[in-house]
Amino acid sequence: LSLNPSSSIELTPEQAGIALTERMVRSSNIKPGDRVLDLGSGKGLACAQIASLTGASCVGIDRSPENVARGRELADQFPDLNLSYHEGSFTELPEFLLEGEGRYD
Repeated sequence: LSLNPSSSIELTPEQAGIALTERMVRSSNIKPGDRVLDLGSGKGLACAQIASLTGASCVGIDRSPENVARGRELADQFPDLNLSYHEGSFTELPEFLLEGEGRYD
């Protein structure tokens, strides 16, 4: 968490992911009502963190059915967050993402 290696803090990969997502949220001005698209969402943790910290809705896309299933479990555990997870690739986005509103902030 520091540019100075002598004062750095060692983090676990999970802690580093949380810190990185928090930093991204602070620098991106995501706000309630925004729509966030998380490409390569993995197990959905960052998407859930973004929605929790900002009040934005978050759509996660991942190639792995197992990751999408875990993301959907998170969405079920936190029904107050506006989360959805779908199988797909960021190089070939699912059609439903491009239809309708199709705009993400």
